[in-house]
Amino acid sequence: GEQQEAILTLPLVRSRKGDYIEFNNVFFLRNSAIFQPQSQDELDGLAQLMKEEPKYKIKIHGHTNGTNERDIVSMGTSTNYFATDVGNKKEKATAKRLSELRGETLKNYLVTQGIDADRISVKGEGGTMMIYGQNSTFSNYNDRVEIEVLKGK
Repeated sequence: GEQQEAILTLPLVRSRKGDYIEFNNVFFLRNSAIFQPQSQDELDGLAQLMKEEPKYKIKIHGHTNGTNERDIVSMGTSTNYFATDVGNKKEKATAKRLSELRGETLKNYLVTQGIDADRISVKGEGGTMMIYGQNSTFSNYNDRVEIEVLKGK
């Protein structure tokens, strides 16, 4: 290209039963079940995939950094998935509960995008499957959701 860009051709392979979909740009506000704004594009991509593949059923796995109980913020009555709002609920909760709420938030978002709720299940893993140490520089990557494809084409 004009600025010395390189073009790489990568084959795309559809997800199949048993595959996990990991996100690169889906993040939560600290100690919350509310997405950071930059998460929307990738989440919309998942919604589009679910629309294109109506036989897909998925399980959302919610994760947290650590296993400690903490003060958290969840959706409450708010409908803003990407910012805090007066309708948010504040409570003290376990890491497992926070991870369940994260999964439920994603499920609810997909439903608002036209995906049938019966195609989506949720499992809160808490802090049992951390990628990085709880106090490491990269510990914020432990706060995540992953998608398991349960049924495909």
